[in-house]
This record gives sequence, structure tokens and C-alpha cells, in this order.
Amino acid sequence: MMSAGAAAERPMILAGHGVAQSNGCAELLQLAERLSIPVATTPKGKGVFPETHRLSLGLVGLGGHPRAEAFLSDGMDVLMVVGSGLGEFATDAWDRRLHPRGAFIQIDADESVVGRNYPVDIGVVGDARATLSRILREIPAGTPVRDPDPLRSLRERVPRWECADLILSERAPLAPPRLMRELRAALPDDAILFVDAGNAILWGGHYFEVRQPGTYFIDLGLACMGSAVAGAIGGKLASPSRHLVSLVGDGAFAMNGMEVHTAVEHGIPVIWVVLNNQGLGMVAQGERLLRGDDLGYAYYRTRVDVAGIATALGADAFRVESAPAFRRAIEA
Repeated sequence: MMSAGAAAERPMILAGHGVAQSNGCAELLQLAERLSIPVATTPKGKGVFPETHRLSLGLVGLGGHPRAEAFLSDGMDVLMVVGSGLGEFATDAWDRRLHPRGAFIQIDADESVVGRNYPVDIGVVGDARATLSRILREIPAGTPVRDPDPLRSLRERVPRWECADLILSERAPLAPPRLMRELRAALPDDAILFVDAGNAILWGGHYFEVRQPGTYFIDLGLACMGSAVAGAIGGKLASPSRHLVSLVGDGAFAMNGMEVHTAVEHGIPVIWVVLNNQGLGMVAQGERLLRGDDLGYAYYRTRVDVAGIATALGADAFRVESAPAFRRAIEA
């Protein structure tokens, strides 16, 4: 494995949620910086590598970033996957570009996923943190770094986000990319974001910049709609000193929602940001991609009054349609 890495001219690390589970984020950062290797994460692994770092490519897979996509399109000679089974969400339905010209290395604690979805040249069954630590120890002192900033030209020619103009959009109702920008600006770096299933996956994954490990959680195991409504309460109980926000669509909120009363009853301060587009946006989007138009069933005839529900359950509620109004609501 060390010989494959040492000979690489265009290596890449793809880090998954297994890095977080093993508390291996520090070791991942050390390895990337030691050898100047660009790092992308899976959607569920988002946050295991700081997205503000010069070596960050952002996300690969569902909601992936243009720079990660461009890096894959340009080709790589060595790919090291750490802590990911390379499922559908992580690979955007098993993208063929995740085939390096040289060596494919996969590290995972679960031996059944090594080589399951992609053929590997080197498979390592082991805890992500322990394995990364061992690799760091095996790097000879004085090993040269070919390029301290291998993504410099990529940053100059490829934007960080899709539809970047929407990040600064003043339109009303509020564009989700602008909302993500406002939310990031309002929260400290150690604030925790729980993201629900649906289009919230795409808005949060693509536009919310994660700066510290352990601050971004998404249920992509079963992708249960409504999971972040209740999960955020548990997250706040586990980290009472940190701000905690749940990002959820109105369709997912309607799957659960009553947990808001649990938080009110026990004085658990959680912020739910509900993106209300009057229906199931991801379903409509999928229908348009597959059929050319949505089939007319994804959007509700009667809008769910989420703020009204929250008020009835005893919570403070704010209905906003503009960036300034959203800022005031978050501050309140």
C-alpha cells in the first residue's frame, strides 16, 4: 500500500462515515497534509474533513460538488477509500469514474464491504483510525511532497458550488442555497446540524459548509423521512452546550413532527428549520428527471401550516420568506 501511495501522481482519498465512527478525523487530516492528498467525502461522511481546507474537494455522490466531479473526470491514479461501503448515495449510483488508473485501495472495518461494489487492488480490513495511524507511522521521514497545493488550478477554473448565484439571491420565497449561507453565518463552527431525508439532503450536503468533525449528521442508512425531527432532540441531550439545528422539509416534518412537543415539555432547546415547498420536492424532481414532468401527485393541494403546528405544540414559531427575516428568526 505504501508503494502505491508513494508512486502516485494524482492520488485522492474518499472518506466515509466510518472515519467518524472510529474517531479518525485527526489522523485523516494528518495523512492528507503529510502527503498533500486531496480529500473528498461521501454525503454521510461529510464533516470528517474540514471543507474549508485547501485539500478539500467537497462531496462525491448525492449532492456532490463540482470540484470533486471535475477531479474524477480528470482521472486519478490512486484512490484510497476509508470507511465507506461505496453504496448508491456515496457514489451517485456507482459512478464509473471511481476507477483509478493505478491502484484502488479500500479500508473498512467490515470485511463484507471491501470489494463489494468496486473491484479493489488492495483491501484492508481494519478500524479507520488505527489503520490511518499505522500508515502515518510507515511514511519514511523526509518523504517529499510533490505539490503542496495540488488543487490550485482546479480552484481557479471550477466553482465550489452549483448555481452559485443563488447563494446571494435576494428573491422571495427564500432560495435554499441562500438559506444555507445564512444558517452557516449565524451558527458557530461547533454547532450541530441534523439533516433529514428529501431535498434537504441536497441543500445541506451541497451548500452548508462543515468546518469541524462531529457537527453534521444525516440518516442515509434507511433514509427515513422525519428522522432528523426527533434525532435532533437526542443530539441536543448529548451535547447540551452546543447549538443544535434540524434541517427538514415539510413532507418529512409531517411524517413525525409531534416530537416538538417532547422538546417543549422537557425544555430542550432545538431549532427546526423547515423548508416548506408544499409537498415532496425530491419526488417531483425525480419524476421530472425520469418522465420529463412531475405526475401531479408530489405537491399538496393544502399547504401544511408547520408554524401553526409548532405554535400549537408550545414552541416559538417564525414564518419567513426573506434572508433578513430568516436572520432575525435565527437570532431570536
